[in-house]
Amino acid sequence: MPNAAGRSESEYKKEYGQFFTNRSVAEFMAKWVMEKQPKTILDPAVGEGRFPWEIMKLLPLKSEAEELSIAVYEIDPNMAERFQNIFNSRISLGLHRLELCVEDYLKAETKKQYDAIICNPPYLKFQQIPDREQLRSLFSERYGITLSGYCNASSYFLVKSIYELAPGGRCAYIMPYEFLNTGYGEAVKRYLLEQRVLKYIIKFDSSVRVFEDAITTCCILLFEKPEENLPGVKAGGASRKKAANARDMEDFVIFSEINSLEHLNWKDIGRTARTIPKERLDCNEKWLSYFLKENLVTDRENLIQLKRIAKVSRGIATGGNQFFVLNKELICRHHLSREVCLPCVAKASDIKNHIFNEDVYRRLYEENRKVTIFNGLRAHTEQDKSYIRYGEQKGVHEGYLTSHRSPWYAIENKAPAPIWIAAFSRDRIKVVRNEMMIINLTAFHGIYIEDAAFSTEDINLLFCWLLTPTGQKLLKGNKREYGDGLDKFEPGDLMVADVLDVRKMKSQDRTDVLAYYQKMVDTLDPDLQQDMICSVDHIMKKYIN
Repeated sequence: MPNAAGRSESEYKKEYGQFFTNRSVAEFMAKWVMEKQPKTILDPAVGEGRFPWEIMKLLPLKSEAEELSIAVYEIDPNMAERFQNIFNSRISLGLHRLELCVEDYLKAETKKQYDAIICNPPYLKFQQIPDREQLRSLFSERYGITLSGYCNASSYFLVKSIYELAPGGRCAYIMPYEFLNTGYGEAVKRYLLEQRVLKYIIKFDSSVRVFEDAITTCCILLFEKPEENLPGVKAGGASRKKAANARDMEDFVIFSEINSLEHLNWKDIGRTARTIPKERLDCNEKWLSYFLKENLVTDRENLIQLKRIAKVSRGIATGGNQFFVLNKELICRHHLSREVCLPCVAKASDIKNHIFNEDVYRRLYEENRKVTIFNGLRAHTEQDKSYIRYGEQKGVHEGYLTSHRSPWYAIENKAPAPIWIAAFSRDRIKVVRNEMMIINLTAFHGIYIEDAAFSTEDINLLFCWLLTPTGQKLLKGNKREYGDGLDKFEPGDLMVADVLDVRKMKSQDRTDVLAYYQKMVDTLDPDLQQDMICSVDHIMKKYIN
């Protein structure tokens, strides 16, 4: 339904990053912050008021409600009015000390500390944050943290709330867990470790829809700030024991994954949890790997980061695939010459098996798939030049990428990569050996071997490793999850992935794996290839455990 400004409900929500909290999640988070019976509570992004309502339901006595003080922030005046109307109807609950602040929480200078903080912050990407450079400067001065320019709004909310949490207080946040695995999240993770507040990270499986109107990754972060007097406590007996236990709790973080909202309880969290000592947590590492229950690697001596032998680069971005990417029918219709038509792979879905050679390409071309890219720099016939004019008539030259190229119809000059890895995937990561050595578009990232001592056999062995279940699990520790089971890799994510240093393999193992590789080339049958991959995994995984 359009609002007063003429925008639809979904457009309005997107502007403010509004995705309302699931009842089960809100109840769970409220129970955590209320366990220590706080007297002052803050909700920095109250929305419709789900959290205050769940908190009030946990107070059986009206007298308890009267003793409680809740402060809430809401930047959207329309939402603030909606919240106020809802809570006016619930005034009989006895919550008289509720302060509503209609302003931007991130810019508000709050000198008060709270016993409990609970929040579902706005889901705004860094491009959507107003005055984000001013905000970065403000946070550096006020909170002593320099956040990356790529941080989303929820990270800003989190840092400010931890700063405003009182000693002994508890905090619960639900937010995208992408910061656990991204470069911009390193400063946030460092801050959490330095403050010694992090207790639990409860990650929802990417297939779980936590918000009905949004597909996004989610985790619940639970914090508890140490009592100020713990480090130097001199009390005796029970007090000393209590202080020691509290210090012990500070030294660990619990990582747990939930695959259903119905399983959101402490019993199930304990069943799937991993307890990691804080000193083992590295803010520069990707934290999604800590959710793995099994220890994939017992011997790291034979592992290296991919960047030590290769670089990873995204595929070619044309700026107008409808014009540049061609199939057989379009080439014939426009009578284009062979010189301007270069073989390429544009869509990951076109690749059904792990080996790409001339036979595969020829079949795709005859099936009228778009596996050719137009390079206007090679135009020499009148028909080639006519096609360039056709593109200008369609306005292709006015696009963002094309308008920044000279001439606009040139394509990026990138060499073919011997191995491709799909930028997006579900379940298995698509890895392809580019035997034909043609160029790829952005559906794939290219792995370019830079170690001169790396032979063609080594490339084939590395490719086989990347296909194995063991190799895939190590790769997935660096992925970015986008919700609804969709995973994404940036080139930098793959560069820091651990891979087997295949040069350390024994001669007989190399021979056996390369024989399986040749069988994959010969069969081109995905099912048969999968059987061979399992055999390869059996040979290669012994080098890491």
